[in-house]
Amino acid sequence: MPAGGGFTVIVLSYDRPRALRVLLQGLATQQLGGAAMELIVCNNAAGVRLAPSRWTATGRLLRRFPDVKIMNSSHNWLCRVRYPLTALAKHDTIVFIDDDIVIEDPHFLRYMYDAFATVRPIDVLSCWTALWTEWTDEHLKKVRMNFSAPTPSAMTECDYAGPGLCIFDRRILIESGLLALAPELQRSDSTWFPWLTAMKLGTRKYYLPSHGRVTFHAEFTRHALTPSPGFRSEMYATYKTMWTRGYVPVLERKRAEPDFEHSREAVAARTLPVEIDRW
Repeated sequence: MPAGGGFTVIVLSYDRPRALRVLLQGLATQQLGGAAMELIVCNNAAGVRLAPSRWTATGRLLRRFPDVKIMNSSHNWLCRVRYPLTALAKHDTIVFIDDDIVIEDPHFLRYMYDAFATVRPIDVLSCWTALWTEWTDEHLKKVRMNFSAPTPSAMTECDYAGPGLCIFDRRILIESGLLALAPELQRSDSTWFPWLTAMKLGTRKYYLPSHGRVTFHAEFTRHALTPSPGFRSEMYATYKTMWTRGYVPVLERKRAEPDFEHSREAVAARTLPVEIDRW
């Protein structure tokens, strides 16, 4: 069991009211097996105010949590606000969950918590990941491993670990320098999260199988960042920066290991659909 005997769930929300209510419902019905859970909800929408209340459906859901903190912001801090929020957490073990996630398994959080206890405290488990299969000056080829597909069905090391649904120890944020990112880098913060920690601390990222346990809410496209101008190009620039600074992709590092071709990573690289990102 991770140190501290509990974990803090940090939820970001930006004007996705129906999705947030479904997520809170899923969190409120989790069977935690004795682990303590603190909930921190950050509301980035200036026109919305969240509070425990008997007068609204969302307020009544928030009242169901014995340990909840809510931050209402008049400014949209985008996703980067989730990192400094870990400084307010009661527990060192942190679970990030975006407000477009639907939890279908009442044991999901305990499943994440127990899985995290099997890796090093500096490592990260994520349910939305990618494994690099080929990298050149012109392009990056990768395969995705996420909860939209049933395979892989076991924990598999990966190169990219999406912060939108992950578990980690908050101390890696401080020790890697992620909390002190330059302002011009903060827009692509989700890409610095897996690689800056890997470069500075030796963090390894793992795909945590979650097909059938979680899914996306229908509001997941509402106010999404990925279609916004420049978002993808900034992500790809970060990928290439980490590579040129000396990041060693998982497959390259593991290739010298005995029986590499039968490893979970090699099997995933051979069997999953390949995507190409042009730099």
